[in-house]
Amino acid sequence: VYGKPSFVSYVPKTPSFGVDNSADLVLTFRNVHNWRMAGNAEAMFAGFYKVLKPGGVLGVVEHRAKADVPADDKSGYVGQAQLIAMAEAAG
Repeated sequence: VYGKPSFVSYVPKTPSFGVDNSADLVLTFRNVHNWRMAGNAEAMFAGFYKVLKPGGVLGVVEHRAKADVPADDKSGYVGQAQLIAMAEAAG
């Protein structure tokens, strides 16, 4: 139904997930809080944006924090609005 999925390895500081505009879907599970603490969340979302085809889907599963959680929170939870803002900032 969905074709053959691809799994890619990447370098977190300079993520590249494939040829630009080549992916219909990018999925990530419980990673955003780690990327944010490591300081490379912006680069990850930029990499997702580059590899996704126009109209492609970014699926993110993350531990959801309360809306007022500080951006520098180290609990491992991310506010939904914060996560959406990171994705939108990438494109």
